[in-house]
Amino acid sequence: MRAVWLQGAETVSAVQHILHPHRPLAYTTVLTILDRLTQKGAVERIKHGKTYYYSPALSFADARQAAVSHLLDFYFNGSRAELMGFLKQGENPGSASETGQNDSDASPSSSEMNDCLL
Repeated sequence: MRAVWLQGAETVSAVQHILHPHRPLAYTTVLTILDRLTQKGAVERIKHGKTYYYSPALSFADARQAAVSHLLDFYFNGSRAELMGFLKQGENPGSASETGQNDSDASPSSSEMNDCLL
């Protein structure tokens, strides 16, 4: 999405070229990702000749707001105060006992991790 939003990539090849220095991916992998983003409504696809051209269907600001809302709901029970407290811990987050959490709260269960990764 960053390649489409920030760098104006419109084709699979352009996205692949932008990503290559950081993460070399096969053309078909980039195509699959863009297809999935199209299905989810994040990008729009228009065909000209044999080439598909992609454009953002969702603004960067709207996507960021949705991601932060999801982060708040999933990890901080919708509480901005809990998120701010977590951020204030900085690079010295302390142990679960120092933050008032018990061990079961400190690490997510397998099912929670699977939900997070999907």
